[in-house]
Amino acid sequence: MTRPAFALTTRSGGTETHAARKVRSRCKSPKAKSQITIECQVSGEAVLSTTEAPEAILASWLEQHLGRVIRIERQGRWRPAWYADVQQPQRTLSLYVRGARADEMVQPQPLAFECAVFQLFERSGVRVPHVHGFIQELPAIVMDRVPGEPGVQRVESAAVREQLLSQFVDQMVLIHHRVDAREMQRAGAPRPDGAAALALAYLHRIEPMYERQKQRPEPAIEFLRGWLKRNVPPTPDVAYPILVDAGQFIFDGDQLTAMLDFELAALGDFHADLAVLRLRDRMEPIGDLERLYELYEERAGLQIDRHRLRYHTVIEGLLPALHMAGVLGAPEGAADYVQYVSWYAAWMKVAFESIFEIKGWGMDDCATPAPQPSSRYDVALNLLANDLRTEASGDELAQYQRRRRLRSTKFMDRTRAYQAFLEQQYLDDVTALLGHRPTGWAQADAQLERFILQTDGARDEALARLLLRQLLGQCFLLADPEEPTDFAPLTTPLKALRERT
Repeated sequence: MTRPAFALTTRSGGTETHAARKVRSRCKSPKAKSQITIECQVSGEAVLSTTEAPEAILASWLEQHLGRVIRIERQGRWRPAWYADVQQPQRTLSLYVRGARADEMVQPQPLAFECAVFQLFERSGVRVPHVHGFIQELPAIVMDRVPGEPGVQRVESAAVREQLLSQFVDQMVLIHHRVDAREMQRAGAPRPDGAAALALAYLHRIEPMYERQKQRPEPAIEFLRGWLKRNVPPTPDVAYPILVDAGQFIFDGDQLTAMLDFELAALGDFHADLAVLRLRDRMEPIGDLERLYELYEERAGLQIDRHRLRYHTVIEGLLPALHMAGVLGAPEGAADYVQYVSWYAAWMKVAFESIFEIKGWGMDDCATPAPQPSSRYDVALNLLANDLRTEASGDELAQYQRRRRLRSTKFMDRTRAYQAFLEQQYLDDVTALLGHRPTGWAQADAQLERFILQTDGARDEALARLLLRQLLGQCFLLADPEEPTDFAPLTTPLKALRERT
């Protein structure tokens, strides 16, 4: 194979070809990082062209530590990540490079912590990609690219789905009951002090960050925070390694090849991971959860507490909102706004539905919003949407960015048609509760939050019904049949847990 050449092109138009070590020296200059374009050419064919300096840093690190760079390609998703191929004397390494978030979503631990968790899990026998190192300057984790794809729902064979489900349960039992909690603590996961703190372990870690990032009144979030602290279930004082954002794995054929995404890993109650599967299953169907829970009990040799499972479903529904409150209150360029709002609405809806399940409250019927008459200028938004649908897009990242803009135009069209009805309904509900009518939605949010912060739980049912109705309106606005991953969570209720016989 022809040795790749790295062509460094400045914005003034001059081009100069260098060896990879020249790339390293050039990229040490902050000015160069802002100007540089890298093209990795193999046999004269450009396989990467980008104006983003991270690729220069990545190429430098790979050349120094692993071998000759053949390819670097940015993955098309909301967080920075890359595929890379590196030539070594006896083999070609296929790598996946996981970068830190580019948005302002709050995280309790730096990316280096997730790197340490990957390495701890590998030592403990968990199926994870091997980590080759950590690039502090980006930052990013460099790991093997393991064969496989997510999405068990795509598997046609029921026997293969059952086999994958069984392997997934084995991995969860291994993480919860075989990984040394003391090693997790040494990696940087704090050990909650006492049984009550264990039940609320991750919530307590995120709340200070949420409070610092909070941009506006958040009545639904504040209601859930208060409810959770007033209703802590009895919890043994045993800290387990948990993932918090559990359920992410890939498989190849009938084999689970890797567990993934440990940035939220912590010490806490293992019921938290079992609860989050109720939410993840709605976006990425895992299979028969009741069967999964039975397998877990058999393999772990214990009984799952259904009340704690429902309680942690409330916590898991709230956590994404705590992470996203700041970026949704004041979004910047890196935020995938409609995707984030969809996660917020779908997961918060589940939190309230789980409270209704715990309390035995019946669900209200919600009226279908009446659309507003169209405007004479709606054609402008329609033209923009049509342009985006037909826009030619090249690489994976460009396709993702086009889809993000198209989702925004469709969301704007639905808010134009239905938002006035929903806000009127919200103001009517707040007026009935408070006894006076706010001037608009912003004042209603502020006054409702003050009321919630002063309550002792006596009005929980009335508040929960009001806030769930408002969330269901948001879900209606966001529900797009062309986005199946989000459509089902936004439009269908949480499936109740089966009671033991």
